Amino acid sequence: MIRCSTGNSHLMLNRHCKPGGYFELHDLSTHIKSDHVPIEEDSPVNEWCRLLREGIVKMNRILDLDFEKLAEQMRDVGFVDVVLRPFKIPIGKWPLDPQLKEAGMLQQVAMLEGVESLSLAIFTRCLGWSPERVQAFLTEVRNDFRKKKTYTYWPWYVAFTRSMQNPDF
Repeated sequence: MIRCSTGNSHLMLNRHCKPGGYFELHDLSTHIKSDHVPIEEDSPVNEWCRLLREGIVKMNRILDLDFEKLAEQMRDVGFVDVVLRPFKIPIGKWPLDPQLKEAGMLQQVAMLEGVESLSLAIFTRCLGWSPERVQAFLTEVRNDFRKKKTYTYWPWYVAFTRSMQNPDF
């Protein structure tokens, strides 16, 4: 969530990398996905994601990075050998692969335990909700995260690149 916290300062990263040094960025999209079942537009988790993005926009920030655009911007400011790799971070224990199953269980616990800390300030300060309304809504969100057979995941991206050998600043 680098752009959310830093605005556009990622464009200056090349100035802070040693020539020939590497920079790596990991971030997720808050557009929850499933390859197996449709996700209802009005589901509590989908609504929570939409409201998070809406609140962040009110802070003049962007929650979701456009990784294709970010890779282009990295090249524009002088990074070379830019590589962009998409991944899926499962939510829940639905994957068959043991490592992904464990990652999914950990991600589900992280969401169940962390949804309040991710939401409270944005919902109360940016969206004007009362703390009681937020808590009631988050109960629905947690219940939605607990659902089985939804096969949901966060789209996750990794971008890595190398700084120019001889930057001209």
